[in-house]
Amino acid sequence: MVSNPNIGLKPARQRGSRARGPLVGFGIRLPARAVLRTQGVRRRRRAQLRLPQPAELALPAGMRFGAFGRVYLLIAGVVIATLLYLVQAAGATQASYEIGRLQAQQSDLVAEQDHLKYESASLKSPAQIESEAAQANLTRPQPYRYVQYADAGVNLDAPAPLGPDDSPLWQKALAALGRTVTGSQDALAAGR
Repeated sequence: MVSNPNIGLKPARQRGSRARGPLVGFGIRLPARAVLRTQGVRRRRRAQLRLPQPAELALPAGMRFGAFGRVYLLIAGVVIATLLYLVQAAGATQASYEIGRLQAQQSDLVAEQDHLKYESASLKSPAQIESEAAQANLTRPQPYRYVQYADAGVNLDAPAPLGPDDSPLWQKALAALGRTVTGSQDALAAGR
């Protein structure tokens, strides 16, 4: 069974009648309101149709926001959004100052690097090296000279010379004695 929330409502004036609502200043009348008969102060709600309702948080009357509470809440939201914007703008400004400082520092370092490159090049210049060598009493070496070819007179095709004599000492002594007696120089060589 469906219940209609409009059943039992009776209009304050009948259709076609000339009755008007209460008189407000300057002769302006407000429209008449319907009088609720048996339903008291009930109005049309979804709950009367017995539709499924979302869960509600039942707050005490003292904790509910009134009209001024909503306005205060809106003002607080605007103030918080403004503060967040100002904090973000201050951070961006600080970051731009930091970027400017770092760019100035970078340009100073580039200028110092160029100056050091110039000094390094001047220290490696030939004039600078000559002056430092003169202060240390250093002189330039003589240029290289090539020697002309001259024949050494060595026959490379000749047989190799004999090695040192490794005969026993008593044979050497006999050979020396025989040379002195006979006057021959190759007594030992003839015996070989």
